[in-house]
Amino acid sequence: MNPKYKGSLLGLQNAVIDCGVFGDWSWHDRERLHRFRSDEGEIIQWWPSTGTVVFQGRPGQLQRHLTVALTHLVATNDGVRVIRTRAVIR
Repeated sequence: MNPKYKGSLLGLQNAVIDCGVFGDWSWHDRERLHRFRSDEGEIIQWWPSTGTVVFQGRPGQLQRHLTVALTHLVATNDGVRVIRTRAVIR
């Protein structure tokens, strides 16, 4: 199941930066999606209309950290109070 992100592009870009990953963002009009290609080759595709986030390539630092960050954002945006969170990142 792909994670969802219903926030702004700037919010997603900041979440990627917080993961310590750098690269280039682009808008693809035909597919109506934003794509981020990291300097290490990881790719994120995000459809703002649905909030769907898709990772491509071998899972790396970006996918591991951003999945945790998006899970936390979804929980707080839905009004669920997160008292304690724990994630294992390998």
